[in-house]
Amino acid sequence: ADEWASDHGLAGSWLMLLFDQSYAVDTIRLYDRPNTDDRVTSGTLLFSDGSSVKVGALPNDASEPLVVKFDEREIN
Repeated sequence: ADEWASDHGLAGSWLMLLFDQSYAVDTIRLYDRPNTDDRVTSGTLLFSDGSSVKVGALPNDASEPLVVKFDEREIN
């Protein structure tokens, strides 16, 4: 698995994923950083179709994902 982290980023940090093709998705699994010092406490998933889904705190230390389920949508 890969990990992404900002360089000392706090509130307002963001990440963009772009895909070569569209995918139908209804679930995303989000993992926190694999330590107990850094923690994602909330966020918003913004999709290429213009929709969004609010996300709460991720389980600390990446021991398990936060499973975010939503109505299926086509994204890229």
